[in-house]
Amino acid sequence: MTIYRNPAWGEIKRLTAAVILGLLYIGFPAGCGSETAVPAPPAADADAVARHIAILAAEDDARIAGTPREREAGSYIAETMRTAGLEVEFQTFPITAFRSGPASLATTAGGLESITARPFIYSSPSGEAGLSAVLVDGGLGRPSDFAGRDDIAGSIVLIRRGEIYFSEKAVFAAGAGAAAAVIYNNESGSIVGTLMEPPGIPVVGISGEAGEVLADMLKEGAVITATVNSDTEVRQGESLNVIGRFPDVPEDAPIVLIGAHLDSVDTPGGNDNASGLAAMLESAGRLAGSRRIDKTEAVDYRFVAFGAEEIGLVGSAQYVAELTPDEMERFAGAVILDSLGHGTLLEISRADGNPGTMELTDKALDFARAAGLPAAATVMPGSDHASFARAGLPAVLLSSTPYKGIHTDADTAESVDAERTAAIASIAAALAAAAAE
Repeated sequence: MTIYRNPAWGEIKRLTAAVILGLLYIGFPAGCGSETAVPAPPAADADAVARHIAILAAEDDARIAGTPREREAGSYIAETMRTAGLEVEFQTFPITAFRSGPASLATTAGGLESITARPFIYSSPSGEAGLSAVLVDGGLGRPSDFAGRDDIAGSIVLIRRGEIYFSEKAVFAAGAGAAAAVIYNNESGSIVGTLMEPPGIPVVGISGEAGEVLADMLKEGAVITATVNSDTEVRQGESLNVIGRFPDVPEDAPIVLIGAHLDSVDTPGGNDNASGLAAMLESAGRLAGSRRIDKTEAVDYRFVAFGAEEIGLVGSAQYVAELTPDEMERFAGAVILDSLGHGTLLEISRADGNPGTMELTDKALDFARAAGLPAAATVMPGSDHASFARAGLPAVLLSSTPYKGIHTDADTAESVDAERTAAIASIAAALAAAAAE
């Protein structure tokens, strides 16, 4: 996996606080989109970011929703929040939990008799003997890829990642009568993801390398039989949100939230999303320091690790659903942090056209510009900011692209650029401070 790591990031991080500090005190120069006059939090610490990520992404299957490891990660988040001076609350909620055991794919293709495979979250089990059928090419798994074909029913379809959600690929394949689906990566390395809900058929992921070879053989007319083995279980379980707040905040204070999803898929989850959690924790520490120095107690800062994002933004939806009418009225903005430690472009994403969201977007672009980080505004509803947007609340997502190794075993702690993550954490803290104005 190619990991971007710019040797200049250490210098950029050191400059971020100074540049943003000046801009926050004196306002942006003419031509910038925002006028802000609030004290800047101190810069985030890249070493602290790296330590958090190393703990949260220390092993495979790091924080799957509804598992003991997700709860252990929540306890670590809570203890770190308390150290920063926050009061902590746990918000629990029911989920459809998923357990996966061993999986494999065997084929009659020469050189690919045994292929490493991993079940997608909510994949149905194959049965102890496995499920054998003819392998057919399913393209990208769109309805148009299956329309008018009589070879899909009863087959195992080979589908390439891309263009539509994994869940849609699985549902369309099942609707066309496929007995199972094999989804291969559109880049090198293995793949795993979530189907949002059980599709009724086994669905496993394989590497881009193996998938491309199989797809080429099928296009050349090879007849291949495949056997999918997938030991999975879907059950009812419980996930949690971890909520940190400063004490002694006035009841009428504006609410500003910094959040990151707690859970991972069946991977170490280093970039997705230990990086976001580490940045959130560092933002809390920076804003705590700023609060002590500048006496900015009149902001109700909230720091939330959302559970069960990977299976449908469940935790953030639960959090928004439990906000009171008064909290909805006082809500000034949410800054969501997801997958910050790879790539070269900071994306500031929104899920709607809320005026408050547009203002947050403009401010985030200004802060990124001041810090020297290339940034762009996008529309992308696939993270926890969408839960706030659906309730009409202003919210933006900060992420860094292009992603490398997301939802694969390559998403390790070691792959994450802690300097880049810390630089974005500094921007998140500054944005939260500005959102309260």
